[in-house]
Amino acid sequence: MFTAGQAMESEWLHRVTLPRSNSKAMPPSGEPLSYAEIRLLAWWVDQGADPDTCVGQLAVPDDIKALLMRDYKFDTRKRPYAERLQVAAANPGDLKKLEEAGWKVHAVAQNSGAIRLGMMPGMELSDAAFQSLGPVAENVVWLDLEGAQLPENAMETIGKLPNLVQLRLQQSNITDEGIARLSHLRHLESLNLYGTQVTDAVLTPIEGFPALKRLYLWQTQTTKEGVEMLRKQRPGLEVDTGVEQEAGLVDAAPAKE
Repeated sequence: MFTAGQAMESEWLHRVTLPRSNSKAMPPSGEPLSYAEIRLLAWWVDQGADPDTCVGQLAVPDDIKALLMRDYKFDTRKRPYAERLQVAAANPGDLKKLEEAGWKVHAVAQNSGAIRLGMMPGMELSDAAFQSLGPVAENVVWLDLEGAQLPENAMETIGKLPNLVQLRLQQSNITDEGIARLSHLRHLESLNLYGTQVTDAVLTPIEGFPALKRLYLWQTQTTKEGVEMLRKQRPGLEVDTGVEQEAGLVDAAPAKE
């Protein structure tokens, strides 16, 4: 009835493009298919017409993306991990304990169980404060620890936040060894180490973060040679070393994301 990649030769496309007066025309009654519907049918047949294959698994050309969005409000653009994440809302009692421990808690989006965490003014980052993250580990996607004095076991706890996407450690006391403890963060997309004492030794574990897209290294102890090597190993990774700021082209620290 059809061959993948040869939609225009298929019986389906032949039938839907026949004159309405033809007894074999499809559909047999009602309105004929529009041009857009025929184009979508042809694309689907070219892809193999497999009813069990999702659109997200296929290479979708721009005109098909436009038709799906216009006629069916189906957005084929790949959404960030934090938006795709489906996680149950955290227990209200656990959220209250977070606030009592000094955390600022914000929902990422309406009807989403994902949360963002920051530090309240004057918060003491004790081991107990980090232990309070345990019950909500799957919910945390964004963690802001700017300027923090991290306790010894902090990075071990952070490394157990399986859905963490953004981690802000700028001007904290983070070390090369601390970053090496984050190897289990498979969805980490943004890591800010601005103004810390990390060195080139931190670049090896960073190279292994599979989802990392943005890395901020302005005013760290990393070298130009080390950063260039990282860029060769991870060509798709955006590494900000503050060269523009040092040249006087930008007069501010890396903006908050």
